[in-house]
Amino acid sequence: MDNTTLFTAALQLESPWQVTNVEFLPDEDNEKKMTLHITIGFEKGAKFIFYNEDGSVWSDEAGNPIEKTAHDTVERTWRHLNFFQYKTYIHAKMPKVSDGEGHCPTVQAPWARKNSGFTLLFEAWVMEFTKHMPVAAVARLIDINDKRLWRIIDHYVREARKLENYSEVSGIGIDETSRKGHNYITVMVDLAERKVIYATEGKDHTTVDQFVADFKEHKGNPDNIQIVTCDMSLGFRKGVNDNFPNSNTIIDKFHVIKHANEAVDKVRKVESKTDESLKKTKYLWLKNDDNLTDKQREWKKSLLKTTKHLKTARAYAMRVELQDIYDQCEDRESADARLKKLCIWMMHSRLEQMKDLCRLIRDHWAEILNYFDYKYTNAEKKLDLSVMIAPYAFKLIYVDDVRGDYAISKHVGIYDEALGITQLKTYALGSSFKVNYRQEFNEHITLSSVLSFYTDYKGIEVDWEIVGDFKLYKWLTARVSLNPRYDTTVGEGWNEKIQFKEFVSLGLAYRFEK
Repeated sequence: MDNTTLFTAALQLESPWQVTNVEFLPDEDNEKKMTLHITIGFEKGAKFIFYNEDGSVWSDEAGNPIEKTAHDTVERTWRHLNFFQYKTYIHAKMPKVSDGEGHCPTVQAPWARKNSGFTLLFEAWVMEFTKHMPVAAVARLIDINDKRLWRIIDHYVREARKLENYSEVSGIGIDETSRKGHNYITVMVDLAERKVIYATEGKDHTTVDQFVADFKEHKGNPDNIQIVTCDMSLGFRKGVNDNFPNSNTIIDKFHVIKHANEAVDKVRKVESKTDESLKKTKYLWLKNDDNLTDKQREWKKSLLKTTKHLKTARAYAMRVELQDIYDQCEDRESADARLKKLCIWMMHSRLEQMKDLCRLIRDHWAEILNYFDYKYTNAEKKLDLSVMIAPYAFKLIYVDDVRGDYAISKHVGIYDEALGITQLKTYALGSSFKVNYRQEFNEHITLSSVLSFYTDYKGIEVDWEIVGDFKLYKWLTARVSLNPRYDTTVGEGWNEKIQFKEFVSLGLAYRFEK
């Protein structure tokens, strides 16, 4: 097999396309490096089908594709995936065909999209790698300008978004981030799916206006939006009020806590000018005790014992109470009562920073309390639910040593006590149904459940495991589980009644998160 045949097969070219030449040439940017150049041609007299801009095929009156021979050719070059360690380029003289009306459009290459400069396989590789790596890193890896990669990404993102349908979206999360100072980007999230559906530069009401225009283009209805979560930006508030008349606005709790942290740190900075012990203690007051190291926790206790009347400690206590309101209040009424007491505390604290925080909370009172009606946030989803239905399921039970007068399917498998065979082996083909459920009520309480159903069309097996985890300390967790079970598939006289397994434990637990 010669090189041209080998590379024709490697590129999966089909007639009339074939590799006509393969050669190594010095890299234009570095003569010490070699690059691989593959030339593709087409068979003499080959006929081509031409596609219009809308993707339709040239057809005759009967709807049959019109095939035409090349009128002329135009040379094209594309960057391809590396072969071995060599940068690879594909060259081809693409045929031009006449439409009979004086136009000679160029036939589209089957290995690349129009005006790309890259093969489809190369672009697929880029899109896959940019899922897991920064674009700049991918650009360095393949030795190409990152701006060219961004054009690839932009194309496929736009193509993918054409398929989006937002007609069922009823809750929107609005958040902003910044890059290099004050260059803000606003991100819109579908609260139900926890998926970004729009992003744009800026952070004022015009960003909401832009989103709504895009939202409508993808069959979204602003009147269907019932909940909007956002920060305390006045620009967002105006945009939401103008565009979502039926929505309830929720001030995201993490933004409220963020403002509280900032107020506490302002108190610390002022107080540290006269109290040297507070220097380099920023994160002692901004983190919950559970998230501090043992050393940091002891450091904070020492400060509270040795330094009397710390203003920073009082500000921190107010911040902890705000966190507890979010964690402990189950309804709007209880949150309203505790938040009022906290505001009175702040206003009588003689700490101007905490007074400012109180005023900020009062300015957004209703939107903050809305959280306790809906419990929506811009943070990660706390509920996971999955269902699996298997029309075909195989069940095998094997017991190595079965003794005694058991009624375990003596007619099934290889059980025969008289012959000295005390093994049990049962098997059956059936169907199964499984539901996995997990709910994080807060950072301390988690409920999970697995419900399994199986039938071999003669009997049924139901297994339901319910587990409650209660976080008592950073790594100390109590677990309570209940496991009811019912099984008539094993054999006659066995498991005729519902079984229960109860389990209570107390131990160390650490959750590994990606």
